[in-house]
Order: sequence, then structure tokens, then C-alpha cells
Amino acid sequence: MAANDVVLLLNSFDQWKRTAVLGVDDAVAYRLFVYEQVTKEYGLSYEELMHGDVDRPDDGGIDGFFIFLNGVPVAEDTDVGIVAREPVLDLFLIQVKEGQTFEERPLDAVLSTVLRVFDFGRNIDDEGLLNRDLSSAASRFRDAYLVLSARHTKVAVHYYYATRGELQDVNDKVHAKGEQLTREIERLLPGSEADIAFLGARELLVLARQRNPFTLQLRYRGQMITSEPSSYVLLVNLVDYYHFMADDQKRLRKSIFEDNVRDYRGEVEVNAGIRETLRNPVDTLDFWWLNNGVTVVAKRITLDAQSITMDEPQVVNGLQTSYEVFNRFSGVTDDSEQKERRRILVRVIETSDASARDRIIKATNSQNAMPSASLRATDPTQREIEQYFSGHGWYYDRRKNYYKNEGRPADHIVSMQFLAQSLLAIVFREPDNARARPTTAFKSEKDYKRLFDHALSPDTYLLCARIARRVESAVRKLCSDRERGSNFRFHVCTLLAVRHTGTTAYDPDDLSSWQDVDVNDEQIAKCLNEVQEMADAFRLAHSEYSLDGMAKSPEFVVFMLEEARSTTVDS
Repeated sequence: MAANDVVLLLNSFDQWKRTAVLGVDDAVAYRLFVYEQVTKEYGLSYEELMHGDVDRPDDGGIDGFFIFLNGVPVAEDTDVGIVAREPVLDLFLIQVKEGQTFEERPLDAVLSTVLRVFDFGRNIDDEGLLNRDLSSAASRFRDAYLVLSARHTKVAVHYYYATRGELQDVNDKVHAKGEQLTREIERLLPGSEADIAFLGARELLVLARQRNPFTLQLRYRGQMITSEPSSYVLLVNLVDYYHFMADDQKRLRKSIFEDNVRDYRGEVEVNAGIRETLRNPVDTLDFWWLNNGVTVVAKRITLDAQSITMDEPQVVNGLQTSYEVFNRFSGVTDDSEQKERRRILVRVIETSDASARDRIIKATNSQNAMPSASLRATDPTQREIEQYFSGHGWYYDRRKNYYKNEGRPADHIVSMQFLAQSLLAIVFREPDNARARPTTAFKSEKDYKRLFDHALSPDTYLLCARIARRVESAVRKLCSDRERGSNFRFHVCTLLAVRHTGTTAYDPDDLSSWQDVDVNDEQIAKCLNEVQEMADAFRLAHSEYSLDGMAKSPEFVVFMLEEARSTTVDS
């Protein structure tokens, strides 16, 4: 069956590739396809999959490098120190081969890299043996590990070796090398757990066929109130609510909390109170008497005498309660479950109207004080941008992975983060901030309003996204030095805007006549060469800057704009 497995796997990959339309060659696309299967539970976007791809010369045998903290990808500017709940740090090291054998040599390379990366006494950058993408990702993991090391963090390192072969062909020497790898990781990272998985064509095919459930069922015990067919108030046994949240492997279904604007807040007073109530029941007091319950929004609801079935359910309020209930009943025996008689109040609302859904989400999460940044996705400006993009064949992913799950082409999907980076580079001439602080724009009200100002026209948002996407695609093809291309693509966007307007002091109105069709590969190549020449000149006078550090430096932007001014109309 091996040949059939390979044929079916490649067929699955071809279908995935046609949907994704990533604008990369087949080898890169296949790696991204495998990364997505391995990390499927985390729901990574196409941009996040690309960001984790470190495959190029000097990759130390590692193709994919993905870091998650409490299930969330760790970006360059992620502040790991503010995580409230018990930290769980997961690292995925993925090796992808297109052949049909499992060999020792790739494992030897990874083992050598692990001994270098996880030895905190060695400086990754000084040795110059690893490419910049890998060393940067390894540094992010090191920093996160050190910050969290004193907080009883659960650390897990997962190594995946994927080929198109058969697991029965993995010989004893390869298995032994894999066991040596996990032992070395656990030795270098005390308290960590390391595991290894060999994936052949059959295993990859199984992963590719898995789909997150879109329809879930919730049992209730007879008590139900309804004023109309589209809304219900239910009293649900705590154990039944736990099973609604748990998947087949008894893991929390994170996907049903994607529209919830709050994250789990860990050891706060409210959660401690919920936890205490769950652990120490009072016979005369039911749980729902002491707790506000949860609100679930679903696109479609069907009801019978014992259960309610929901299409695409989202728990939009009550995440803290939900997490505490899940934690309380994880690992509980069947006998203990049968003895549980307490109930939780669950409100279920049916609506397929996106605007109404967002109003419910915002209203049910605004009754207590919370940071306004948590409600960005439901901000009217964000919805307006999404609607405008859709009208022009582009998709603004204000709700992460919404359009990916809809099967829209990847090169026309724009995340909130990518749009913010595009605006920083093109409208505000801050490519350093676009490169170094991709998520900062959503963390303060001042920064957010500066970027998403009603004074900016919808055309400007779309223009910036399309120009930045065009530059990203062209730089990937034109720049043989991947490190330079990755670091300076936003600087190229800034320089293109300067060349178009003829001034380094342009304002948004000066961009109104610009169209992305006016930007071709030749212009991008010219600006890319200029930026590279400026970078080389800057480093002659500032040898203390690495390429990565220079790209994130406001000093280099000042230098670049001064150089550009000397050859533009406003000189």
C-alpha cells in the first residue's frame, strides 16, 4: 500500500496547494503543507507557517521551528513575562524529506544543532554556523525558556521526522539515534519532556484528512427556557459541559474559544473562587447559583429532548469558568463523574449574521472592566476594512484563519498584523517598527488609533496591503539572500512610496493616485538594490549592528531616508 499512500498524499497536497496559492515553489509549499499537518491543533495562518520555515543553507537539519506559549505562537515581540496562567512552552522541530527512506544522517545533523542551540553557555550568533532565521528563532526560544524557568513552566520539545516512506522501514539505528536526541534535549533542558515521531506517507495522509469538528453536541438534563426558536437557556451538568469542551483525546477544544475576547487569566481572585467552588461543593448550593454561566453563539441550532446540536459554536463569554470546569474534570474517574449532580447555566444563541454575532460578543464581554485592545476584532473600523477588502477580491482576516478555513487563496488573505505592518512601512515610513514590533500596534490605544484612523480611506488600507504583498512576493523571488529579503522587505515598501511621491515627507493623500499595478518587479528590484547598498554603507560606519539589528533600528531608517532625499524631488 506504500505506493498508494504516496499517490494519495501527493493528491491531498495538490488540492491544498491549489487552495493556498502561496506563490512559492513546490518544495517550499510541501514543507508548509507538512508543518500545517503537524501543528494543526494550533490553527496557524499561512504567514505563521512561512515564519516558522527556516529551511535554507546552514539550517542545522531543521526545516520548521515553531514555538508556542499556552498554545499561542511566540513572535519576536511577544512579552512572555506577562502570561498569567500556568505557562506551557511547546517547541516543534520539524524535518521534511521528499524521499521514501528514514536515514541516520538527518538525525545526526539535528543532534549537532540541538547540542549547540540548547547549550546556554554557547552564543548562537557568534559561531556563525546557523542561518539567521534559525538562530533568531532559537534565540526566541532561549529567551522564553529563561524568563519562564522560575515559574514552574511545563516545557515540551517535539521532534518530527517526515518522509514519504513507511514506518516499518525505520531501522534500529535510526530509532536509537532518535532516542539519543530526546535524551540530550532533556539533559540540556532540565524538567523538560522530549518526544520524537516518525511520519511516513500513511501518517501524513491521516493528519491531512483530519478536520476540526464544526458541529458539536451538548447534553442537557431537561431544564430549558426559550422565548423563540433561536435562543435557549439551559441547565447543563458540569460533566456534560466538560465533555462538550474536550476532544477525543480529552484535550481542550481551543477552536471554540477563538471569538472570545478574553484569555484565561490564571491565578486571579475570580478564578480562584470558581476553582474553590468546584473543588468543595456545598450540598445545598448548586454551581449555577454561584456563577454567571457561559454564552455560546452558533450559526445553526437543532434541539432534541436531551441535547442541543450546534454548528460552529463559539463560547463568547465565560472563558474563565470554562477553563476552570475543564481543569477540574480533566482526569476525573468515570465513577466521580457519575456522582456529579451540579449544573452550569448555558445561554445558546443562534445567529448567522456576522454583525449581530460581533455585537453579542462585545456586549457580553463589556460588562466588566477589560483592556480595549481585546476587542479590536469587533471594532467597527475593522469590520469596515473587512467589507471593503471583500468587495475587491481580498480578505481581511480580522478573525484569525476565518478566510483560510473558507478556502480563500493565501496570497489574498491579509491578517490584522500584516496590515498594521504595511501601514507602518508605507503610510508612516516606519519600516523598523514594522519589522521589529509586528504586534505592538494593537497593544495601546494611542498606537491603534494612529493606524486605524477614520481619516485614512479604505483605498489606503487596501493599497498598502496589496503593495506590501506584491513586494513580499517579488523579494522572495529576487533576493538570493533570504536573510536580507526577510529583514528589508518593509524598507523596500517605504522606498517605493518615496520614489512614487517624489518626497520623503509625503502624507496619505499623496498616495491616493498610486496603484499596485503601477509597481512591477523591475521597480521593486531597483528599490531592493538601493536598500541593500544603503545597508552596506550604514554598516561600514556602524559595525556594531547585525543585519537583523539594523533592520529594526530607527537610526538606519533616518540614514535611508536621508540618502533617498538626495535623489528625490524634495532634495
